[in-house]
Amino acid sequence: MAFAHFLALTSSSNHEIHIKSRYRGQFKLKGFQKYCKHLIFDSETSTFYGKLKELVIYEKKNGLPRFKTRFFDESADQPFNVSSEYRFIRGNFQNTSFLETQEVSFIQEVLSWLDSNTSRKHLEEELVVVHIRRGDYVETLHKASIGLLQRDYFINALTILNKLNHDLVVVSDCSNSLEIREIYDLEPKYFFGSNETDLECLRILSESRFIVGSNSTFSWWGAYLSYSRNHSRDVKFILPFPFYKTLPRPKEQLNFPGVKFIKSKFEDMS
Repeated sequence: MAFAHFLALTSSSNHEIHIKSRYRGQFKLKGFQKYCKHLIFDSETSTFYGKLKELVIYEKKNGLPRFKTRFFDESADQPFNVSSEYRFIRGNFQNTSFLETQEVSFIQEVLSWLDSNTSRKHLEEELVVVHIRRGDYVETLHKASIGLLQRDYFINALTILNKLNHDLVVVSDCSNSLEIREIYDLEPKYFFGSNETDLECLRILSESRFIVGSNSTFSWWGAYLSYSRNHSRDVKFILPFPFYKTLPRPKEQLNFPGVKFIKSKFEDMS
């Protein structure tokens, strides 16, 4: 969505910017379209025409639809090189310099959306939030490329923050806190697991001034939103680097004020 936002504000062509969830089924981040006015959100459809439109055709504001001729995969190197020859664009946007130069604040739109959540579980301000990503990372393919962080990484991060023996909030895709205790030897005071909505978990991260993140875009966005929300206050975020085990990701594009990178410690393949 952030990359689509960037294209919508920088494109000089007459193309509409449509965004579609990469997950099957309905768009996962429900309600965000109410706050993000400059993008068009398309729901997944199982019809033949819908699939044809998604994979083959792109639409112009004026004139007839045309067939897609080329694909553009956004890389951190030269995203400005998107031109009219590309008909279908896929992006995995993480580059703060592009987010911070736009007149329309994508970040403020996201924060407004998060704050629309009605559950509003408030936590003590000084608590450190640990985001532990497991989920599909335990699968062999992802464990080899993305990497599953070891317990030692989280212990080192909490030690650096001087929060090892403090009350912790754990946000995770695990189903219960027992997994966190057994695998990571952490005792959360508050646990937000797979039964919570992504909206609630991301809001909790965005309101936290002290975050230990995983090698996950969810962690990164949680920390970046917290920095945007609390930029006039003291914030401290720990992120692993290398961010992924074998997939390259430049550190300068992940970095922003408040972040401290520490050496990743990944579980082996056994």
